[in-house]
Amino acid sequence: MKVTQRDKKLVLLLPALAVAIGYCLMVDRGLNARVRQLRSQIARAKATPASPDELMRQESQLAQASRELTSAESETQKIRDALAVSRPAESNQASEQVAALLPRHHLALIEQSLLTAAPQEVGQSIRRLAAQNSETGGVNQAAFWRVKFVGTFPDTLAALDELSTSVPRAVPASLSMSDGPTKRAKMWTLVLWM
Repeated sequence: MKVTQRDKKLVLLLPALAVAIGYCLMVDRGLNARVRQLRSQIARAKATPASPDELMRQESQLAQASRELTSAESETQKIRDALAVSRPAESNQASEQVAALLPRHHLALIEQSLLTAAPQEVGQSIRRLAAQNSETGGVNQAAFWRVKFVGTFPDTLAALDELSTSVPRAVPASLSMSDGPTKRAKMWTLVLWM
């Protein structure tokens, strides 16, 4: 038997064709199944639009997150602004201002002292900001003052409200309350960052 050119081509082409068909049937079947599954999911998503309630719920969550982000950014900016205006002379001026502020709100000053370091009752975020301020070439290192006074809650609230608008800035870093000399009057310890 004589092998012709056509026979030689068939001997090469038929096994290659068999391998290609086997690949399509065995290996490619899994990939095609995944493509069909994804196409059916897309078709279902197009056929069933999102409910208005679901859209409203997602919009309200987005609005709430936006409000919280804006609030956090404004609080951070207030603290940064308060840090930016801190000067050594202003720290003494601010402590004198706080000493004058308390009697105007019927609060009795017990003690006022400069602290050499941030006390333990000051939150971690304030400590980080104080460290950043001194690391980034802030005008001066954070000056923390502890102010102890006696008074009622409404008077303390009014004094803190007035303190928030004072210049130079005095940022309340910590406020604690303990029993005072009377049932209404309490002993307050305020740590200020000036």
